Amino acid sequence: MNASMRKHTPTTRRPRSREDGGFVLLLVLAAVAVAAGVLGAAARYGCSRALAARAAARDLQIKWGSLSCRAVCLPAADAMLRRAAGPDGIVPAAMRRTVGLGGVDFALVISDEQAKADVNVLAFRFGDEVAASHLAALQRGIRRAVQVALRPTAPSSGAISKVPMRYTCPGQVFASAGPDDLVDAVGEGRALDLVTCWSGGRLNFTRASPEVLAEVTSGLLDDEEIRKLVELRDKAPSSDLAGAMKVLALDPQRQRAIGEVLTDQSNCFSLWVVASDGARAVHRLYVDRTGDMENDSMSWGFAWL
Repeated sequence: MNASMRKHTPTTRRPRSREDGGFVLLLVLAAVAVAAGVLGAAARYGCSRALAARAAARDLQIKWGSLSCRAVCLPAADAMLRRAAGPDGIVPAAMRRTVGLGGVDFALVISDEQAKADVNVLAFRFGDEVAASHLAALQRGIRRAVQVALRPTAPSSGAISKVPMRYTCPGQVFASAGPDDLVDAVGEGRALDLVTCWSGGRLNFTRASPEVLAEVTSGLLDDEEIRKLVELRDKAPSSDLAGAMKVLALDPQRQRAIGEVLTDQSNCFSLWVVASDGARAVHRLYVDRTGDMENDSMSWGFAWL
């Protein structure tokens, strides 16, 4: 039998079952689920990177905006306070302004640190315990008082300072004080309105409040003399310390003692920058002190994020 006449036997195919179709469908669904998971993870990653980039850009904006405010305001702080004097000619101890930069509001508080009671001066004169009582008395006079808890450290060696600087930051003076306890951009009383760590030694009597004058000159001037001193400077804001001593008719020894704690000039100023973008607020405090015969020039910076 030749090959052409061989009987052809057809190949038998097994028909597909429903189980095979279901298995293929499961594979397809699994593949779709995996693809969806990958796409979702990629989308989340992309969103997180975008949010991180946006946050980093905003942080950078706040940082450089704050530094720009410092560069502009601190060197001109004394002049700005003088320009803020009222019709009576009295120069304020602090002033507040708000500026907007790129969608961020910067609340600025410019202060004369020599119009405040210096913790280091009080501790040097009276000791830590009595100094704490003077500071607590000043806290009772503000709207939002903070507990005083002094935690001194050893002063840095090699620095020229009229009094030992054993307190250089708010955390050494107040217990658990956050930035909102230390400053208020609209002018309500806060812990650092009347207290400083950086003045360099003498209080500017032409700008200090009567309460601060009373605590700083405790044991040197009585209530009546403080009243006369405040009355003099309010009537004649340009009064100097020598003229004030003549009005008070103090003897030479008391005049020398007062000259150790009071002045009519300021060389130390601070700038609070409170940057807010609507979602959060970042607080920064900058302090610059110009050097003199008794103190080195120094700068301090603090941040609360």
